[in-house]
Amino acid sequence: SNHAGELLIELPSPENKGTGSTVLSDKSEGHTIVVKSECLDAILTEMNITDVDLLKMDIEGAELFALKGMQELLRRKDSPILVLEMFIAKMAAAGYSAKELLDFLSTFQYQCYEFVKDGLHGPLSHVESVIENYCFLTLRHLEFPSVQRVLT
Repeated sequence: SNHAGELLIELPSPENKGTGSTVLSDKSEGHTIVVKSECLDAILTEMNITDVDLLKMDIEGAELFALKGMQELLRRKDSPILVLEMFIAKMAAAGYSAKELLDFLSTFQYQCYEFVKDGLHGPLSHVESVIENYCFLTLRHLEFPSVQRVLT
């Protein structure tokens, strides 16, 4: 999250167990729980974790909030490659757009790439898909041989 404290999480439906979210829907019907929230920067400091190479997030529309809670990590010279699911409807319900997420990450020199059959395509200036995973890379990441092999 972008703050330490508590969050209300809507429990997933029995039909789709991957839809639990802090972005509450009109259909939650009281099926929620309270959980502890923390910023990733604080967790990394507390656990003395210094190396993060890759970070994958699929948190149903709360990605921008989590990213705001890891600005120290994103600011580092050795910042990680990011893979984020961007669920446009959940992001809108949370009060932000894909453009705002891309703009936020661009302040840390990240650019957005889409996964295609043959690798990664980009950089993209905007995102229009409904639900999709995207890879965010900095210029430093583009120098990695493993990344260069998958760029289309």
